[in-house]
Amino acid sequence: AFFNYSERQMTRILKDYTGKSFTAVIQEIRLQRACELLRNPQIPVADIAAHVGYSNVSYFYHIFKTQNGMTPAAYRERFRY
Repeated sequence: AFFNYSERQMTRILKDYTGKSFTAVIQEIRLQRACELLRNPQIPVADIAAHVGYSNVSYFYHIFKTQNGMTPAAYRERFRY
């Protein structure tokens, strides 16, 4: 509404600009934030999943591993200070 475009037009513009769907862009942003949060070992993975918008922790693990090639726990261990 702000740009006076339909949802379909905005989706097309986003896809042309990024090469990704709206869902893929949102997922990428969520997982980037999850990576930042995983560097803090005091925050449980389930809390991180919920914080970035995943209510199903198993699904979060699946998506994270698919995107990053490792589980959230392995990522946390790899990037521990």
